[in-house]
Amino acid sequence: MLYGSRQGDGSRQIGPLRFDTQAPVGWQIEPDPDPLAQAFLETRESADIVVPLRIDLDPDDSADSAWRTVLTTGGWSLEAHTSGKSRGSVRWSLPDPDGTFLWRATVSSLSSDGRSGETTITPGPRLLDREHRVVSTPLRYPLDQLLAIHTLAPRRAMVVHSAGWALDGRALVVAGVSGAGKTTISRLLREADPSLHGLSDDRILLAPAHHRADDGWWAWGTPWAGEGLVASPDGAALAGVVFLEHAPTEELIPLDPGQALERILPTASIPWYDPDRAALVLATLGEVLTDVPAHLLRFRPQRSAADLLVGLLRD
Repeated sequence: MLYGSRQGDGSRQIGPLRFDTQAPVGWQIEPDPDPLAQAFLETRESADIVVPLRIDLDPDDSADSAWRTVLTTGGWSLEAHTSGKSRGSVRWSLPDPDGTFLWRATVSSLSSDGRSGETTITPGPRLLDREHRVVSTPLRYPLDQLLAIHTLAPRRAMVVHSAGWALDGRALVVAGVSGAGKTTISRLLREADPSLHGLSDDRILLAPAHHRADDGWWAWGTPWAGEGLVASPDGAALAGVVFLEHAPTEELIPLDPGQALERILPTASIPWYDPDRAALVLATLGEVLTDVPAHLLRFRPQRSAADLLVGLLRD
């Protein structure tokens, strides 16, 4: 089957990571209609990590018996290949109510450089318009996030459940699980200083700054927004990481790297299904928290809590 690049239709860029979708020649890709995704469909600058994705309309399912289910969660399932040359490959599937699947994405076993091999995506019947030769892109949530987590791990980068706000080229990442107060603190920050630029109120991509003139780490916005619908494709130099804890007063407490690592683990998207990749993410988290100051913010939902964080960005 012949393929042609359709970058800008079914593709997207999230910080230094760009997925370039390749559809069969003669087919068109209908992009993600989510308004929050639109800013991520355009290539804003050269990407450090470019991942080609092939749309496969006629997959070979003859080896389906060799796939073993690893986990099922959030509606999607993950399988691992158990034999032959494909041993080590992984496959995600999102079931469709009609008994088929909405999409299926396969990442072949690790290549010699320790990263990923070829990635193919098979759209289910509901995503295909064979009469007009149009495929509605499956590269949308949750598939884009799953592929990002898998792809970033060997490249010292990761996705963290956090809000991110930037000021004058410096970013503060506020990490926390659901209910920790990320949406509340994001609202307070927006009210406290209109010059702050929101990167995300729910998911941030952390990556090395080697694509920049400076050293250190960068925080990038993602299309995976929270209740506040903050989703920017921009990034900024990571100036600090903050963890939230509800309290009857406001207090900003410095944390050492060990304390910070313990707090960030529940918020980091770690591919536990792959021990090698999981170990790489854990090592990268240790690097980030050694290089970047971390604090615990004990707070009430009041303006004074936001003022403490703005002070960190202005220091």
